[in-house]
Amino acid sequence: METTSRPSRLETLANLSTIVVSLVLSVVLIKVFLLPQAAPPRTPAATAQALKGTSLKESLPGIDWAKNKRTLVLAISTQCHFCTESAPFFQRIHKEKPDDL
Repeated sequence: METTSRPSRLETLANLSTIVVSLVLSVVLIKVFLLPQAAPPRTPAATAQALKGTSLKESLPGIDWAKNKRTLVLAISTQCHFCTESAPFFQRIHKEKPDDL
């Protein structure tokens, strides 16, 4: 004659918590790996101004392009960590440049 013992409260609680953790983990994995991610919003004005050959005369008023011998324009993004880390370097170069350049 077999006797089946009823599971203890601790065993029942452990089984329920295992099921809950498994369900939560399954939902997270499905959201991360199977469902498509929404792309971050893009600003069309920033990409339109960064095209090669775009005239900057209207975009940067007050600059006398004719008096400059050479002009260097840097396109730096606030979303790029390389750009933001390099910005102080470019500012220092601008401050240290001779006035006749």
